[in-house]
Amino acid sequence: MKNKILNYFIKDRSYRSGVALINEFSTKGHLKWQLIALPESDFMTGVIYDELRELAGLTYDQFSMMVLRPVVKSGLLSQDKSHQKDLESVMETDKGPATTEDICVKDIPVTFVDLNSMPVFRLRLEFPFLNSPSCPNELKILVADMITAHDAYKKHHASLFLAHTIEEIFHHSKATVEKYLENRSIWDELDYYKDHGVVLGKHPIFRFMNRIKQIREMNTGSLLLLRDHLLWNIKYQKRKLKKEPGNTMTKERSQKMQDYQKELIEVKRLLNL
Repeated sequence: MKNKILNYFIKDRSYRSGVALINEFSTKGHLKWQLIALPESDFMTGVIYDELRELAGLTYDQFSMMVLRPVVKSGLLSQDKSHQKDLESVMETDKGPATTEDICVKDIPVTFVDLNSMPVFRLRLEFPFLNSPSCPNELKILVADMITAHDAYKKHHASLFLAHTIEEIFHHSKATVEKYLENRSIWDELDYYKDHGVVLGKHPIFRFMNRIKQIREMNTGSLLLLRDHLLWNIKYQKRKLKKEPGNTMTKERSQKMQDYQKELIEVKRLLNL
């Protein structure tokens, strides 16, 4: 199985071949159902890559060494020293570590893997501006949030197909959609900055960071008043959440409370409390 998957990443990477490998080796019934029900897309290609990487037991570093290089032409694998090193480090045969002679080469045209097709992978290579001192801090924060959102998406998506009750199905469905949309909104911010050199500014983090800037311009008297106001608001939102946990406003109230708590931390820092 492992050698077959590695063979795919080095010489093919097509959607159709990836689906075939998922059907052959994956035990995730919900993923197979998705591949039947959903059309081909960059996102689903990324899901296929991620599942095959896990099935082959590849680390992200090993995976990156393969997919950041072009697909190997027919008859050129034995000449490609970089791929030889990758293969000998991760492939195995019944007799031990494999060599490039163990691989059956097919006539596949040269293509490059699209990093956008992977859910979260090598973001700093896809968005090199993240390494620049001039990169907005908001975008650097969003990268960490994006990885967290993707991990949560995978967790809830897998749990959705193991759910037994209506409540469980609703919970995991809701969380799956929310985390996907969060991941997508962050990707849009990064993609826009890469293309235009300025922030898109639609993500809530930009509104919050502007609020923090306003707080930092306040005098001591205003900060003390704001502290008292925030304490009251936090207490009020907690009471509402406890009293009406199933209210349609629960998500908004929870987000408001978190924002108030973050503001309070900054206020206390400025007041040296």
